[in-house]
Amino acid sequence: LFKKLSVLGRQIEDLQIIVKIRPGPIYETFFKRVLREIFGEKCIIAQYEDIHELFSISTVVLSSFSTVVLEAMIANKPVILVGIDKNDRVIMESHFLPYEKEEALKFARSEEDLVFYARKLLNPTEAKKLVENANIFLKNNFCFDGKSADRMADFFKNK
Repeated sequence: LFKKLSVLGRQIEDLQIIVKIRPGPIYETFFKRVLREIFGEKCIIAQYEDIHELFSISTVVLSSFSTVVLEAMIANKPVILVGIDKNDRVIMESHFLPYEKEEALKFARSEEDLVFYARKLLNPTEAKKLVENANIFLKNNFCFDGKSADRMADFFKNK
């Protein structure tokens, strides 16, 4: 996946890439070495930083199958879902096709898609359109009112 993402660094000038890896020593040595080899100086490795702080300094968020997609959308960040690997893509499509259909995110199925969508979303007007679509999608498909526990309790009481 990281090698496929490196196409962005080669094809888009002045791009700074932040890669968030899972906390813990198991990942630290391996991923830091691999990411430096692949991205060089264009890559900042974040491991223990708060995800919301990273969103605040990001222009576009790229993710694979992760709740980061939803979190970035909630944070009003345009999202590119990276499904270049065929096996990953099959899993992602089973969940994220409605998001894509409503243009709430962009789904990169190839390196060409990835570069195209990244360039497109670096344009503030295009990014704003995608975020607006994402907000409509979230409003129509999720409820973020802080009352989910009450709804679940009511559901089970009425069973």
